[in-house]
Amino acid sequence: PDLEATLYTDTDVECEIFDQINKVEYDITDTQDSILKPFMTPYDKNLYLDTDTYITGDVSELFEILDNFDVAASHAPGRKRVQGTPECFREYNTGVIAFRNSEEIKEIFKRWEELYEEIQKTDLEVGIGHDQHPFAKAIFESNLDFFTLPPEYNTRLPRCGYSSGEVKILHGRPRTSMEKIEKTINSTEKSRVHYATQSFVGSGRKIKVFSKTYALEKGLKLLFREGPRKALIKFRKYLRRE
Repeated sequence: PDLEATLYTDTDVECEIFDQINKVEYDITDTQDSILKPFMTPYDKNLYLDTDTYITGDVSELFEILDNFDVAASHAPGRKRVQGTPECFREYNTGVIAFRNSEEIKEIFKRWEELYEEIQKTDLEVGIGHDQHPFAKAIFESNLDFFTLPPEYNTRLPRCGYSSGEVKILHGRPRTSMEKIEKTINSTEKSRVHYATQSFVGSGRKIKVFSKTYALEKGLKLLFREGPRKALIKFRKYLRRE
């Protein structure tokens, strides 16, 4: 709470939470507009956050990591392969990025947008409006010291995922409130998985933490809905797949 915060926006905003409010000279209408620009480096050490992020605890260690690295981000949940790189190099999510203020970082931001425009024209497999792929490719091409953050610092919702230790940053717009999700997902710091469920009422999805009770509930529903024979067949298929 004692750190300065800057908001970049395309609208007129008054809010006491922010120390600086900078209005950009363009309308923020699509994914390309969310690509970081060279002027978006207000501090020596910066933590960029999407508007759908929710910080659940102290994240000052993200600034400490910048003592040894230039930039840090978490893998995207899908971890898609990045064209033109080794197969083991995968996409990074761009909603939570820690970075230094340097000329090298500003060049990366420029290259990120250049690659975005190139990919939109030449690589239909990546998809229109996809900014994670060019970000990862720009990082791969650079000589920057890059650190991969664990998912606890960018827990995507509503998505399935694995956590170990305290989840520090939730990211997404699930139907369930972030306060409820934080209370559930951080009810323990032991190794655990979380999963998304489609809501029957309203839009969006809610998030739950996996439990034996849930597994038993799903198994009983399958048994009563399809009968013991079909349930047994599906269970055997599941065991073979595992």
